[in-house]
This record gives sequence, structure tokens and C-alpha cells, in this order.
Amino acid sequence: MTTSPVTGDGDDRLVWRPGLDPARIQRRALRWLILKETFPALNILGGVAGVAAVVYGTVCDGSGFARLQLTLGSVLTVAVFLRSGLEYMRIRVELDDEVRARSLRNRPHGGNFFRIGDFAGLRTDVMAEVTSLVESLHFLHSEPAARWLDATLLSDAHIAAWQVLSIVDSVKPVRLAVKQARVDQELDGLVRSVDADLGALDAGVAWVAECLRQTVALVVVWTANVDALATAARLRAELETTVVPSIDPAVHAAESVPEAVFAYVTAARDLTGTGPFAWEHPATSHRRDDGAVSVLAAVLIPALVLVLALVVDGSGKMQAIIRADAIAAEAARAAETALDTRGTTIVVDPGTAAAAARTYLHSTGYPGEVTIENTRTVRVTVTVDQPATLGLLVDSYHATATATAVLGVGTSPAGAFP
Repeated sequence: MTTSPVTGDGDDRLVWRPGLDPARIQRRALRWLILKETFPALNILGGVAGVAAVVYGTVCDGSGFARLQLTLGSVLTVAVFLRSGLEYMRIRVELDDEVRARSLRNRPHGGNFFRIGDFAGLRTDVMAEVTSLVESLHFLHSEPAARWLDATLLSDAHIAAWQVLSIVDSVKPVRLAVKQARVDQELDGLVRSVDADLGALDAGVAWVAECLRQTVALVVVWTANVDALATAARLRAELETTVVPSIDPAVHAAESVPEAVFAYVTAARDLTGTGPFAWEHPATSHRRDDGAVSVLAAVLIPALVLVLALVVDGSGKMQAIIRADAIAAEAARAAETALDTRGTTIVVDPGTAAAAARTYLHSTGYPGEVTIENTRTVRVTVTVDQPATLGLLVDSYHATATATAVLGVGTSPAGAFP
């Protein structure tokens, strides 16, 4: 996983300039701190041990052990002095590195890094886009996706984010000048022009942030797919190597338990004389007819239910037919009351007759069709649908009836009707 160019949290989060390695700077500072703290103690301890060995070898007699102590003490003392010189030179080098590291950190923002807090004075929407840009950059470099993303792509994203931050930081004085110049009417035109340019710049910042967000979304989706593949591969490996233990030994052991217990209790019964068990009593000589009533009921009850369904549903069907006939007849009779007596012959008024029949059908709630066949004949067809009483054979009763009414009066005398 590559080192993220974004460090810190909150307003102190830093975006380092492309080309710098903040981790290297931190390692140098840490190494210098360790050497600075441990150098005096180690050298003093080694020097004391070497001098003590030399003194001990000198004051003792000229035995082989004394000469060995003298030699070892001398070697240790020389080694300590050599090490002291090398450590001194190394500390000087590391001190120079630390000075350079501090100079990097203390350099003004924009030289080597930008802080989120450097953009705190911007508008809320611009600040949100800057924060989103930095977070997206940190995600791309710190998530597992950095393992398989091309380093060039990560570098391009870093460079683009740095350029945006540099531009946004460079126009901060311009934004302040525009804000101050708004009160001057003479500068209104110039303020609008610069403000439009700043708006275009903010739109570009938002678009760069959106591009990085889209990149993050793609990385998240692909990472999820990779994780799913890895999980599937792991599960496949586990399932292929898994061996389900056999339960047959336990089954065989359990099957032998009842037999052993039966042998035990029967032996105990014989010893104690408690008599036979319940299942050992002789069967009665009387013939049992258990279940006879159940068989009879199983045969007769469905037959009785079928007969009842035929009677009830058949009666309901007949009632539906009778109702359809009655409604059709009454609708035809209502149509025949609409007469046209304006001529010498009494005839049925077609429009009025049809309306009268439909009105009657609507009042009954059943649909129907009214046909005026000629000036003296009206035909009405009615369909009746009503729910079944039991519903064992059918869900509803359906009946269709047709009634025809023929005008039975003759011609009227001339002038008898207005």
C-alpha cells in the first residue's frame, strides 16, 4: 500500500506537495530522537567498563587471566572511543536532517503542504468541495485499492488535487478584494466580471472533486467485487477440504442401548418377581370393532354434504333464473309504457322506451340489454349473478333471461289524442 500524501485529522489534515515523502521525514526525526537520547548513556557505560577492565588487569599479578582482562579492557576502551566518534558524526548528520525536516514543516503553507484549516474562510460550498477532494485523495492512497491501482494514476490524482488547492489558495486575496469592493458602486462592473471568473473557477473545483468522488466510487465497487471473489475462493477451499464426520458409530451405539436396558430390566423383573410388563398381558378374546364408525362416517358424510350442496345450490340457481325472468319481464313492461300517440297509430317511442327499461334495470342492480325491434316490440335481456349459498359446487349463480313485450293496442280514432 502506497504512503498517503494526506496526513493528520480534521482542520490539521495536511496534503503534502507531490514529490515529498512525509514518512521519510518522520522516520528521520524519530531516528535522530532515539540516537540523541541513547548516545550518552551507551558511551558512558562502555567507557566505564573498558577502564575498569584495564585497571583490573594492571593491578593484579601477571597471571594469564589478568593479561586477558587487560587485553579485553583495552580493546573495549578503543571500541568505545571509535563508536563515540562514529555516533557523533551520525548525530550531526541526523541533526542536519532534523533541521531540514523542521524547516519543511515550518515553511509557510503552499510551499510543501496545505492544511484544511487554510481554506476555512471560503464559502461553505467551496470549503465542502475542498474537503471532499482531500478526503477522496486520502481514500485512494490509503485503502486496499492502492495495492492494485497503477502508481501513475495515484500520482495524477495527487497532482490534480495539489493544483486545485494551489489555485484556490492563490485567489483568496482576490475573493477578499471582491468582497470589499462590493460597497463601491463605481467598481460594480469590474466586481461582476471578477465574480463571474471566480464562479467559473469554483465550478472547476467542484468538477475536479466530483471526478475524484467518481473514482472513489469505482474503486469501492471494484474492491467489493474483489472481496467477494476472495470470499468465494476461501469458502470454496474450505468446503473442498471439509470432511463431515460420520455419525454411524453414534447411531450403532444408541441402537444397542435399548436392547441392553431391556435385558437388564427383564432380568431385574425375574429376580424381583414384579410380574409381566404391560405389553406382555394376553390380548382379550372379544373382537374389537374400533374404527367401524369412522369408516361409516367417512362414506356417508361426503355423500350427505353432496346431496345438501345439490339441493341448496340447485335451489339458488332456480331462484336466480326466476329473478332474471321477472326482472326482464318488468323491464319490458316498463318500456311498453312509453307510447307515442301523436299519429293515427299508437306505437312505442324508441328513445323513451329504452330509457324506461334501462332505468328499471339500474334500480334492480343487474346489467341488461334493451333492444327496440320495431315500433311495437321491445326485447330485454337480463343477466343475474349472485353468490352461492354454500359454494361447494359453484362460487356463484349465473342466470340469463330474455323477455319480449309487444304492444297490444290498436289504432286511435282521428283526433282522439292530442
